[in-house]
Amino acid sequence: MDNQFLLLRSPRKNSKDLLDYYSGFLVDWDGKQHESEHKALIKSWDGEKIRTFKDGGVEIAVEELKKKLGDMEILPSELVESSTWSHFSEQVEKIKEGISQNKFEKAVLSRVKWVEFQSLLSLDSLLQIFKLACTKYPNSLVYLLCTNEYGVWMGASPEILVEIEGDEMRTMSLAGTLFNPDEKWSDKEEREQSVTALHISETLNSLGLKEKISEVEEITNGSIRHLVQYHKSHIQDVDLGQLISKLHPTPAVAGYPVNKSVQMIEELEQHERELYTGFIGDTQEVYVNLRCAQIFKNGIKLFAGCGINSQSDSEREWQETELKMRVIGDLFVV
Repeated sequence: MDNQFLLLRSPRKNSKDLLDYYSGFLVDWDGKQHESEHKALIKSWDGEKIRTFKDGGVEIAVEELKKKLGDMEILPSELVESSTWSHFSEQVEKIKEGISQNKFEKAVLSRVKWVEFQSLLSLDSLLQIFKLACTKYPNSLVYLLCTNEYGVWMGASPEILVEIEGDEMRTMSLAGTLFNPDEKWSDKEEREQSVTALHISETLNSLGLKEKISEVEEITNGSIRHLVQYHKSHIQDVDLGQLISKLHPTPAVAGYPVNKSVQMIEELEQHERELYTGFIGDTQEVYVNLRCAQIFKNGIKLFAGCGINSQSDSEREWQETELKMRVIGDLFVV
């Protein structure tokens, strides 16, 4: 896997035929934004540093994609790892017990699912799947990533961590999930979203930033519905690295309060989150890495999570993670 690259199908592009292409070895990023440099940014869930590619980004047409990726190698995996229902339900109850003891208000529990392919995945097939994802999820950040450090990943995330335009930034407090079109929002989902909004407001305030907050809205990602508010602020005296390091992780992927919920996650989860719930993007748009999978020649490892609070039901939370995994999983016909 000598050819290291990241492809971003950015929602800000007017043309559906153009992609952002980055290459070169991953290096640590100093966190400062430089004008006219749209660097690719990557950070794992528990990584200490933000990483970027050594070479700057260029725009390429979709038809050039195969030529650029011609020497890409998709490796097989010998590790078959899937979370079990029994363990998942036990984890949910332990989180609810912690909530009842006032240790925290919410914790986000994730799980993994290994799906074996009936035949080995080819580069041609992967590129067709990637292009299908770009078409199917036009309002998400759809990416294909390959590095020696992280392997091959693909995702279609709806959650903006930071969006920059001039000296104005926008972020979102996205949380709460429904997957039945006839369901109404309950206190459970509304509370999930509100604590995420509170964390973002507290973070921006700690940086001395004044914010404007939108009303609560509903957005969709495939068949999944979420609650969201948008937060805007002027950031002329705050660099991008400082801002995203303060915001991440949000309660939408960790819980609330963040530090205490992260401790609970580390105690309970037996798998590594790796790039899942880290962030990915460039110096204009950074997204939380959701709805993603690590891709191998013989199968994919899907990641999904759910916010657990005092009103959570284990079976419903399991079903929620199943549906979130389908955003990427269904593209591979699994």
